[in-house]
Amino acid sequence: NDNIRIDTNETRNGSIDYSMTIDSDCYESVVLCDKSERVLIKSSDHCINRTRSVLISTDLTTFLTGSLLLADSIRFGSFDRFKFDLKRYIQVDIDDIFVGPLDLRMKPNDVLELIKFQNDLNRNYFAASVNKFKFNLGFCGYYYKSGNEEENRADELLVARRNEFSWFEHGWFHNQPHQLNSSLLKEQMLFNFNFAQHHNLPIDSFYAVSPHHSGIYPVYGSLFKHWKELWLVRATSTEEYPHLRPFHLRRGFVFDGVMVLPRQTCCIYTHKKFLDKYPGGRSRLEA
Repeated sequence: NDNIRIDTNETRNGSIDYSMTIDSDCYESVVLCDKSERVLIKSSDHCINRTRSVLISTDLTTFLTGSLLLADSIRFGSFDRFKFDLKRYIQVDIDDIFVGPLDLRMKPNDVLELIKFQNDLNRNYFAASVNKFKFNLGFCGYYYKSGNEEENRADELLVARRNEFSWFEHGWFHNQPHQLNSSLLKEQMLFNFNFAQHHNLPIDSFYAVSPHHSGIYPVYGSLFKHWKELWLVRATSTEEYPHLRPFHLRRGFVFDGVMVLPRQTCCIYTHKKFLDKYPGGRSRLEA
């Protein structure tokens, strides 16, 4: 006598969302959305005879909810005969944090909104995680406080709240490393290293990314050499290996002891500051 109703709703980007209402003692909510819409419901143990069932009412194509819910549902339904690793590592890089055209750079309110959004993520999605989520900021020290008065205050606020973020080396002058000889590249890295030391930036991830991913692939040996010597880099990332497109076929590799991770991008770059300038508009970005 289970009473289950599934409602559909077309979202702004054209996909279909589902919500469930259920009146049954044999099911219990496992994941809730907005405290009312049930995202996942599983059968209760006291009603189980020989089968287990799971009702999912969310998009299974999303990275966080989809793959994890599906994998854990298979585990539950198989009485643990099929188990999958549910651990996921999430890193969001924000390159060029001090780079941007005058009058279009971050303002103090933007910095505060970034921190607020980060806190919301930790409260709603990563509450059980020992290591809290932090945005990873790629800095080019040369451009620090190179905006207008309000933008410079935003740079100062970022540095003042530096411990709320992770930071990584992204080149002093935003030069492409493959265009620099080895000695000039090392000099540029030293400038950025001294900037980080002067402002006490927490550089402890052993991670770096070069501007435009230059020198990562195709490999420029001097880049990896100086990264390891000065920044103790163990990992980097690129969109270029083995090819830029299609993005789902990007792969990682190891060069000279440095792990090169496949990188994905949301296609928001320094020169794209307004939603109406994003290719495909807001609906494509939110999709």
